[in-house]
Amino acid sequence: YFDLTFEFDALVFLVALTPLQQSIDAVRNAQQVLIAPSAELTGDTLASSYAIGKVLERAGKDVCVLLPEDEPGRFSFLPKPSRVSRQMQFDQEYTLSIDTHAIPIKDLRYEQQDGALKLYLTAPSNFSRDHVNLEAGPHKHDLVIVVGATDLESLGETFEKYPQAFYDVPVLNID
Repeated sequence: YFDLTFEFDALVFLVALTPLQQSIDAVRNAQQVLIAPSAELTGDTLASSYAIGKVLERAGKDVCVLLPEDEPGRFSFLPKPSRVSRQMQFDQEYTLSIDTHAIPIKDLRYEQQDGALKLYLTAPSNFSRDHVNLEAGPHKHDLVIVVGATDLESLGETFEKYPQAFYDVPVLNID
């Protein structure tokens, strides 16, 4: 019995990852990385964000540094990753929904034609745009690296504008 407990404890010990190992795995497994510096853009915060972005790009990652404000001119000399923006640059998932309780859809097909995706519906004659809804879903990044912020609220406008970008994905905070 003692031997089984010891082996079980050893197994649990081997399975548990340290925060550093978790961070390394998150970066290694990520393909699209959002880097968010704190709202207070100091030289250290900005240079660190850019440097992390450049290193990750060299490792084959798709990177976007999301700035809370325009880059102060005094930092224009800093080498930057390919995408630095005040707007989210990753693809976003959208949901097109139709109220089928009010309007039953009898047939649905689609085709790519002349550079457009066309949806064809067979519906009652009272079908209108009011029965269709387009919702923006999550952005398609799989890791967020926060630089120089003690918490998400310290990101200021970035977090206010894109709060959903910080949920459902790992967030690595470098403060």
